[in-house]
Amino acid sequence: MRTNPYNAACYSTLVDALVESGEYDQAVTVCDKLMSVRPNLPGYARVSYLRELHGDTQGAKEAMKMAADAGIYGQEQRAWALYNLGNLFLHEGKLDTAEFIYKGILEERSNYAYALSGLAHVRYAQRKSGEAVELLKTAYDLMPEHAFLEQLVDLYKALDRKEEADKTIQRVLQEFKDHNVEGWNVAREYAMFAANQGINLPEALSLAESEYKSRPNNIEALQTYSWTLHKNGRSTQALPYIERALRLGTQNAVLFYQTGVIYRAAGKVGQGNEYFHKALTLSPRFHPLFADDARRELGLNSTIAYQN
Repeated sequence: MRTNPYNAACYSTLVDALVESGEYDQAVTVCDKLMSVRPNLPGYARVSYLRELHGDTQGAKEAMKMAADAGIYGQEQRAWALYNLGNLFLHEGKLDTAEFIYKGILEERSNYAYALSGLAHVRYAQRKSGEAVELLKTAYDLMPEHAFLEQLVDLYKALDRKEEADKTIQRVLQEFKDHNVEGWNVAREYAMFAANQGINLPEALSLAESEYKSRPNNIEALQTYSWTLHKNGRSTQALPYIERALRLGTQNAVLFYQTGVIYRAAGKVGQGNEYFHKALTLSPRFHPLFADDARRELGLNSTIAYQN
């Protein structure tokens, strides 16, 4: 950047690197410089993500809308920005708005797999789980992304379709193996999946610890490390890591739920219940398995009105 201080791509790459390292203050500073050089779709998208991390969901939505508006109709970059905008509404439990955005993407790009996966989450939250399964299967057929299979596992389990869940777990594990052979770093993703499914827990902890040590300030690394510690019976040890993952005020229902589980397992039941309430208030149907578990622990009825 010293030799070419007006190269926006360099600033974008540096923002991404700082975010991955968990150096969020520096990332904000560099992102401000990026926006002064070229306020375009990639820049607005990075502003949105940084605002989301800092708990400014409204600001994140505004920036992501600007990112989408800066894109070209029908092109993948615009579709990706719109998908992330839809996710911001989905994560607030605003299902009608999220659905409107995902369907709008599909009008521009009829086979955009991520929009189909977003729509699947809406259908699940609307208690149309059968449609959600079919949408995720279609998304995976269009784009063999292991995240779609991971989401299918949770839906199959929620629907008590154990045989299909078990088979899909094996497919996900094979995909992780393939990615490793191809040179991808999927250690954190694998560790979180294994912890969520209660499989290969010592290996998951080892990988999560390695990821944490390589970037100890990164929120996702902290979240994964604390969750794998808890799943390995070390909930009290997990507390400081999950608390550090919360330090920016990020509004994330799954993060709140996992914090609640860890607090309760460490004997801090009142604090744990507070985080369950936060998760459910933010989005009543935030996860096929976690949301119902939080309601059970709180003694709540499973039928909750949705925000739209």
